[in-house]
Amino acid sequence: MGTYLSRSSLFFKLNIKTSSVKSVLFILILFLLFAFLPDKTFATTYYSRASANWNVDSTWSTTSFLSATNTGTFPIAGDIVCIGGGFTVTVNVNSACSSIIAPNTSTAGILTFSGASSLTVSGNIAMGGTNAARDLTITFVNGSSITAGSLTLGGTFGQGIIDMTLGGTLSIGGAITIGAGSGTWTPGTGTVIFTANNTLPTSKFTTFNNLQINGGTTTTGVSITAIASLTIGTSGTFTTASTHAITATTITVNGTYNAGSTGIITGNMTVGASTGILALTTITSTLSGNFTNNNSVTGTSGRLNVSGSITNSGTISLSTGRITQTGSSDFTNSGSITFSGAGRIYFSGNFTNSGTFSLGSAQVRLVGTGVGPYNIDGFTTTGAVTVSSTTGTYIFAGNVSCAGISCKGSGGTLNLGTGLTHTSSAIVAISAGAALNGGSSILKINVTGAAFTNAGTFTPSTGMINYCFAGTQTALATTYYKLTLSGTSLKTTAGI
Repeated sequence: MGTYLSRSSLFFKLNIKTSSVKSVLFILILFLLFAFLPDKTFATTYYSRASANWNVDSTWSTTSFLSATNTGTFPIAGDIVCIGGGFTVTVNVNSACSSIIAPNTSTAGILTFSGASSLTVSGNIAMGGTNAARDLTITFVNGSSITAGSLTLGGTFGQGIIDMTLGGTLSIGGAITIGAGSGTWTPGTGTVIFTANNTLPTSKFTTFNNLQINGGTTTTGVSITAIASLTIGTSGTFTTASTHAITATTITVNGTYNAGSTGIITGNMTVGASTGILALTTITSTLSGNFTNNNSVTGTSGRLNVSGSITNSGTISLSTGRITQTGSSDFTNSGSITFSGAGRIYFSGNFTNSGTFSLGSAQVRLVGTGVGPYNIDGFTTTGAVTVSSTTGTYIFAGNVSCAGISCKGSGGTLNLGTGLTHTSSAIVAISAGAALNGGSSILKINVTGAAFTNAGTFTPSTGMINYCFAGTQTALATTYYKLTLSGTSLKTTAGI
């Protein structure tokens, strides 16, 4: 007789085999999954238990500061670190963790570095515990660095202490917060970098050595001093709120600098090529130093006051705003300066122009405190020219067309230059103590009535005055070298 296998028996055996195959496949998948997972899937909290290097197992405990129990090795990315117990942990190799916590139940701790080692903290560094004397100190050395998501200086009672006397770099990807315990910040010769949006604290972090804004927008909380330099990177924006003052030896703007209302900037400022922007909007910003623009200055009624030299190879665009120089420094333009409204530009020394100088109706004022002589290249404006300097001599070095010339500064002199032709569509006036020298140039006065008035000193030299208005004019009763009366209407004078 043959052997027969029922359908139900066959199905049972096939089902067992199928289940076995599924089980084997499931186990294989789990094996492969765990084989390729990182060594640590869950965060471990490490406590310092010895004064030693970061990458030494015996430096750490996974239970408490004084315990020798360590179920791990040493902190790596993703782990939580608590430094205290009176111990000093030295970052001797490039290291990482998710956060650093100040001690709450033990004594203070210290984090320091050996050489050019770095520590990356993906989250927050909390400096200062919830109890008194639970302090955390971070001491940088030259070449060392910390990159952190954020930083809190001071806990509920414990203090945070950051010492960059020897240098180093602290890079923050978020905010710096000052806790109730506060602490001590020593900028030393270090560098602080911000890479995301933040508002600087109103205390402690008010002085830096090198301050860099490499990403996001950093807004001032109070006035800021950067002893060495303030640098705004190409992706960074620095905004000075309210009347906050900024002091730095050098200020480099490769990103955007939003100048605050009536803020004082002390230092030499350079707006970098291609991406640098100084945004004045509607505010007055006073720079005590030299100003160099290689890209863009923008504003509507904003004002930039500069006590040093101005060098422009980029674009300056204002409406009713002002560019003001004080002192006796030079102004050089090889780029573009444009006023779309009735603004003002003030020169304190020489003005040299090899670029575009479009004044519209902007006024030109010569205001230096030096003696000179200072040469002023030619320009055209429908605004007035005013000489307010009380000490200097200004000489036109190019043809000028304007709406009036006013020599006001007692002791100041305007010289019309050599072989030039100038045109004024409004009154030419010399106030008491001021002087106008005709040079060897022609001055056309194209306005009705008393077109030329003199309460000071007019020296004709070898120049010419041309009363050229089409209507009636009254010529000044004075001594001329050359006098021309043109136009079609009557010219009168009280005597020449």
